[in-house]
Amino acid sequence: MRAAALVLLLALPALPALAFDPEQALAVPGVRLVALEFYATWCHPCMDAVPKWKALHEKYKREGLRLVVVATQDPKGGCTNPGWNPDDIICDDDGALAARFGAQSLPAAFLWSWQGPLLVNKGHVEDVERAIDAWMRETPRVEVSVADLPSGSGITKAALEGLVRGRLQDQDKLIVIATEAERKKLDAIKARSLENRYDAKLACEIGLDLSANSLLEAFISPGPNRRLSLALLSAERGCLVANAFVDWNAEKSNVAVAAAVAELMRKIRRPAELPWATKAAPAPVTVSAPREAPPPVKAPVSSGTDRDGDGVSDATDKCPDQPETKNGFADEDGCPDALPNAVVAVLRDAREIKFQTAKPALLPASSRTLDRIAKVLAEFSDLRVRIEVHSDSAGAEEYNQRLTEQRADTVRAYLIGKQIAGTRLESAGYGSAKPIAPNTTASGRDANRRVEMHLISTLDRP
Repeated sequence: MRAAALVLLLALPALPALAFDPEQALAVPGVRLVALEFYATWCHPCMDAVPKWKALHEKYKREGLRLVVVATQDPKGGCTNPGWNPDDIICDDDGALAARFGAQSLPAAFLWSWQGPLLVNKGHVEDVERAIDAWMRETPRVEVSVADLPSGSGITKAALEGLVRGRLQDQDKLIVIATEAERKKLDAIKARSLENRYDAKLACEIGLDLSANSLLEAFISPGPNRRLSLALLSAERGCLVANAFVDWNAEKSNVAVAAAVAELMRKIRRPAELPWATKAAPAPVTVSAPREAPPPVKAPVSSGTDRDGDGVSDATDKCPDQPETKNGFADEDGCPDALPNAVVAVLRDAREIKFQTAKPALLPASSRTLDRIAKVLAEFSDLRVRIEVHSDSAGAEEYNQRLTEQRADTVRAYLIGKQIAGTRLESAGYGSAKPIAPNTTASGRDANRRVEMHLISTLDRP
């Protein structure tokens, strides 16, 4: 792995501070994380944090972290050295850059990963360190393989693999698997995939987020108009993350590989999330099953009398003088009832579903929980369930919103894989919009990072 530095902001001395572009900082080869810290000599917590920043920089600078410090509104004017040497220092005498980032209250720090997500938004050094530790544990690792080449390709499989590996290593964003032990470990992960369907090249429903373990397959199409293709697949999910195609010229093979890798990296990156572009409280988004027609449902009779006012016509109400308990269980019979214990357990057990840090992928233990839930849903085949995923307030809200949507879709996809009809399952992510505890404590944030399942009443259907 090449040495690289942790970027707190990449300052270009010839340009004004507001011209800083996170995209440029993240695009530098070898840079995997960019951190930005605003500090001032009059800010005592900022000065107290200097040893922590220095230690964090030393720990991760060779792993792709660049650290940039912004000295803002120094009463003496100019930049005051923070007492150590970050990768860059930006002078913000008038506080314009701090105002642009909403960092008038110090200390304030930001952290981006090379794919674009804003991992920390106006946090402290401790928040940045936790986010870096979590991200580093899940740094994408890639195994490169080359399919059998058609005759006349003008290159061997080994040579093509070497060119692809070399170009990826030049970018130094992904860890390229090199040892036999690493290959065996990845093979075991592939074997445990929920659906081992690599040949199908199914597009990942999760989107552009990379798995911790991925496969990069290269091949050259046969025929007179040959093209080089690179396909990046998730080892855990067995689906296509992104691909790239370029014209193949054996005489300029290194140029073709460079172009293909550049196109692939462009596709798996998003524009850098900016603090002022995030949403404060986005509306929940429901993920539905557009390919499946809803099953026929007996709608409540709207005509005639309804003595108990429960929405079920007396003509079909088995208990016309006792209102239905609208709890999502046997709601069409018009009678009061209680949920079976097994169903209550399903709703409770949803809280045990956990995900990999900053990823949509499930933790292994969550599979056992979902297997229990799937068994109960199979037994009570009339139940319809809404899957809701929530986050704490750490990080950019737009990122949290998208991540919770993706996690909810992961749970739904798992249950569908266990033969639960997709028409019985709805999923939604809410980001941090619905906390159940204060986000000011570790225990509160842990409580807010949760999965909930709710039964959908047939009487509430449109």
